[in-house]
Amino acid sequence: MRELLKILVILILVSCQTKTKENNGNSEDSIKSVDSEIVQVTNELSETVDDNNITEETFMDFFGNFMWNREFQNERIVYPINYKGKQLESKKDWKYNRFYTVKSYMPILHTDTITYYDKDVSDNLLTMSIVSFENQESENFDFKRTVEGWKLVKVGIQHIDSLIDIGFINFIKQFSSDSIFQKEHVAFPIPNYYVDYDNDYEIVYDSLISENWKYLQFENELGSLMTFNEDIGSVYRIIFFRGIENGIHAKYTFKKFGQEWRLIKLEDYST
Repeated sequence: MRELLKILVILILVSCQTKTKENNGNSEDSIKSVDSEIVQVTNELSETVDDNNITEETFMDFFGNFMWNREFQNERIVYPINYKGKQLESKKDWKYNRFYTVKSYMPILHTDTITYYDKDVSDNLLTMSIVSFENQESENFDFKRTVEGWKLVKVGIQHIDSLIDIGFINFIKQFSSDSIFQKEHVAFPIPNYYVDYDNDYEIVYDSLISENWKYLQFENELGSLMTFNEDIGSVYRIIFFRGIENGIHAKYTFKKFGQEWRLIKLEDYST
């Protein structure tokens, strides 16, 4: 009887071990299958995130890197490239462009009073021009949005008189160099917004009358004015001084009344 019980116990143990091994085998197969699916999905998600990071790169973020990083600048140029009428075949032919890195701010001209200057542009093709009042020339940089982000595809040059927005350009030149003309083209009393440093940087408002106006020497401050291929049909022009690694943040809003431009609002949120 005892021998029979021993045999039964052994058979039961062997049966349990066999089932356990089968179950373990099935579990391992299932785990391997799940792991494989997880790796596949993770890879797909990683690729999607990378693409989104690239396509959501704002132009101003891109241009900041393009301006400061010599290697990044060369990587984001499509070769061969037409550079002011000459053909540059490869990276070794490109000379690093410092743009505004030697200055403390970028003067930017916009036609949209609503646009926040750090948000992305909606177009896939963008012409950024740098207008030099000293040389009377405009350097035109054509950028294209690709799956790898913004890239420079062409650099051209033209005389300042052939610019599409030459009317406002001529106005701002005279506004910047003629104190009497400037005062005559300010809409008094003019709203003035600024930061109150003594009151926890609160934004405050007042207005300036003609008698309190101080001549704005724009000519030296503008230097090389950055413009974009925007709708010049707008009656507004905004000159934005955007600080480079500092707290400069000032805006001057102009509006066209009939055939004349006037400065209508001052904003200085520099910190």
